[in-house]
Amino acid sequence: MSHAALSACFNCCILDWGESNGLDAFELARLHSLTVHSKVAQRGERLHHAGCARKNLYVVKSGCFKSSSGNDSGLEQITTFLLPGDWIGLDGIGSNPAGSNVLAVALSSVCSIPLRHFEELCLQIPALQRAFHRLLSNEINRDHGLMLVLGGMHAQERVAFFLLDIAARFEAKGYSKNYFKLPMTNKDIGNHLAIRNETLSRVLTKFIKDGLIAIDGKDVEIRDLERLKRGLES
Repeated sequence: MSHAALSACFNCCILDWGESNGLDAFELARLHSLTVHSKVAQRGERLHHAGCARKNLYVVKSGCFKSSSGNDSGLEQITTFLLPGDWIGLDGIGSNPAGSNVLAVALSSVCSIPLRHFEELCLQIPALQRAFHRLLSNEINRDHGLMLVLGGMHAQERVAFFLLDIAARFEAKGYSKNYFKLPMTNKDIGNHLAIRNETLSRVLTKFIKDGLIAIDGKDVEIRDLERLKRGLES
């Protein structure tokens, strides 16, 4: 039996992940029994609050979320954008409350699973536990690598890296690496990259004039991927 026959929402992102990591039909059925399918999140809706214990894990089905940290003065720093196929709530693994807020930046949907029940299932299904450990390791390595790379770049390199990173993430999930939507605002992108909005607009305008990208509203086309990459290597 395929996971499509099990799912209350076709193409469930959690079951897709389980199948891609080698779970058999019986194991997928157990994972399915814990999954809540296609919860809709309106723009601005908060899935997680900083300082609160995580009760659920989510996987983005559609749309986009932003994860951010802040301080007592209200300063927000966006640490990452979460795209279809990305997991939400991994920073709550363990006994400590998570330190990030997670908000939808556009109309979005997620599939969710109770964290406690998922951890129990991992203990019962070794393949699931191994897959989850790989997921955690990849997320940690990506976050650390992103901070190290962006820290040594000037504004134009940061914007190029951001576009290439988004393209690579979409490609890894089976989407186009040349055509994608960026639902987040320029203000949020600038916050994430630690550059001014005016600087971001200037760099994007230059990329458009140079024929590297095209932008139509929220739709982005990368027209010359190799030249965009070479800009990081020069």
